[in-house]
Amino acid sequence: MSEPLAAHREIERAAFAYFETIPSVPLDGLKIDKRTAALRLPLFEFSGACAGCGETPYLRLLTQLYGDRLVIANATGCSSIFGGNLPTTPYTTDAHGRGPAWANSLFEDNAEFGLGMRLALDIHAGQARALLTRLAPRLPGVLVEGLLSPPRDDAWIAAQRDRLAELATLLARDPSPEARALADLAQHLVPRSLWIVGGDGWAYDIGYGGLDHVLASHRKVNILVLDTEVYSNTGGQQSKATPLGAAAKFAAAGKATGKKDLGLIAMSYGHIYVAAVALHTKSAQTVQAFLEAERHPGPSLIIAHSPCIAHGYDLVHAPSEQKRAVDSGMWPLYRFDPHRAAAGEAPLVLDSRPPHLDVADYMANETRFGMVKLRSPEHYQELVCAAREAVRQRWSLYEQLAHLHMPAPTVSPTSPEPPKPDDHD
Repeated sequence: MSEPLAAHREIERAAFAYFETIPSVPLDGLKIDKRTAALRLPLFEFSGACAGCGETPYLRLLTQLYGDRLVIANATGCSSIFGGNLPTTPYTTDAHGRGPAWANSLFEDNAEFGLGMRLALDIHAGQARALLTRLAPRLPGVLVEGLLSPPRDDAWIAAQRDRLAELATLLARDPSPEARALADLAQHLVPRSLWIVGGDGWAYDIGYGGLDHVLASHRKVNILVLDTEVYSNTGGQQSKATPLGAAAKFAAAGKATGKKDLGLIAMSYGHIYVAAVALHTKSAQTVQAFLEAERHPGPSLIIAHSPCIAHGYDLVHAPSEQKRAVDSGMWPLYRFDPHRAAAGEAPLVLDSRPPHLDVADYMANETRFGMVKLRSPEHYQELVCAAREAVRQRWSLYEQLAHLHMPAPTVSPTSPEPPKPDDHD
């Protein structure tokens, strides 16, 4: 039964105001991990994305894990449209008025844009530490020692903020230029979590050259690819992430070439953390990958399966359809960690079972494949066979890499330290 909107609006406004007064779960001393991530306050809400969008859950998770320390360089695409639909934005603030920092760059240069952010953050943090060291004789030794201590966990972050408040009080009494400069830069003593975010059109195609440059740089950057397997925001054109056999603009008869293996390309460098995740299917593995990526001292790449209306099914069924993609081997889950190689272990860990659902059964539920079948059943069967063989070959290769044990490196006491990354990488 329909009712007047105005009366309902007032009721719901009051209900929402009450909801906002409910305090968040106290997380003091609670270690952040795959079990506690959902308890944390998200700073991403009311995005205006398509109902059931597969990209937004990953951004929500980012804000839960890294909160107001999060810095995002966002490539143009769906995530920049619903992420920066000014004058509104889905990114919000916590009870202290702090929230993520977000900026959007062009489709073709977002990786370089994010790398510039990383360089700026590193320089500011270095300047703050240098100024603090110079002023150390005038400050309490315990305070300086705490401010320069290495970051550890949420408890350390909270304590660091308290130390910064104490530092600000002391600097306000010091009229020297060094004290004023440190007051401006002290905020950078709280480490930022930088994430370069974009879709598959950016990462696989138009922005790939810059992405490759940033991955090769050894800089501490995290890259999140929201992979919808098609140019979702610009009309549904095929990208190099579009799977074999799917119909899209410029591939109306079904894409005849296989999906570009961006993860395997990144693994070949050897120093990059790489993961393929599917939040609806294995949320614990997704959270673990995000945490490991941030802990990795070099570049990281997370490729996230993102259901999209362009796939041609009701996204209320996205969790079950995503699971079918994983079960068929069309979207294997894995984590490649260079630290394991340094310990003599296989760096690649497969987090999903070997393919146990026929590729044809996975394709049957999605219009992007069904359109090809309607157009030419014979050609569709050829594409299904080709896709089935591509899955077999890819899984076979991954299995070999997952069982490839690396010899532990031998380091003598006189071995020189590895070269530090160049600022212009």
